[in-house]
Amino acid sequence: MSVRRTIMRANPIPEQDPHVLGARAREELDGLVGDPGAAPSRADGRGAGTPAGRPRRVPRLALVAVAGLAAVLVGVAAVALLGGGAPPPSTADEPFYPTTAELEASADLVVRGTLGTGSQDTDAGYPQTRADLAVTHVARGDAAAGDTVPVAYTTPGSGPETATGLVEGREYVLLLSVAEDGTGYLVSSVQGYYAVEDGGRLVPAPGNDVPLSPATTAALGL
Repeated sequence: MSVRRTIMRANPIPEQDPHVLGARAREELDGLVGDPGAAPSRADGRGAGTPAGRPRRVPRLALVAVAGLAAVLVGVAAVALLGGGAPPPSTADEPFYPTTAELEASADLVVRGTLGTGSQDTDAGYPQTRADLAVTHVARGDAAAGDTVPVAYTTPGSGPETATGLVEGREYVLLLSVAEDGTGYLVSSVQGYYAVEDGGRLVPAPGNDVPLSPATTAALGL
């Protein structure tokens, strides 16, 4: 008989009604949502069941929502500040040589001469001017005084980076990269040419502050 009673009462913890909350559980629930049956008893609206000086807890879901909204607003503000007034990227990308040695080494030909009348075409997929340079001096490359070197360059004013200072009939020093067909191309629309002014003074294009070396200018008769 005692064995049978032990089996029947094997669970030493008595069962409780699942619909009845313990005192501690009810206290925690009241701290989170307040007592639904309590009416405000203070001018500040705090319920009678809420202890004075104990702040009412904000539900965790509300905190998460507020934090998420703040993150979205910060991201929008950052995009507006960083990207809103940014200029569009340049459609051209060409090298810039910071030193005289690098600039002169980039050229197959460094020659002085007079630029002839040009003709325009779009055979390369962009507006291009072709002209002949009547060479008078050579500082670098396979050419000689009296030669005519065919030159091609992006038509001035047709894009964001063009050799706007090249004018037919004027004298220049050109730094050229030579293609297999013998055509010379400016190593840069900004650094690929220097105008020769009266008295043999070299004038670089706007934006180019790199001078040619004394040895090069001497070879060019300048």
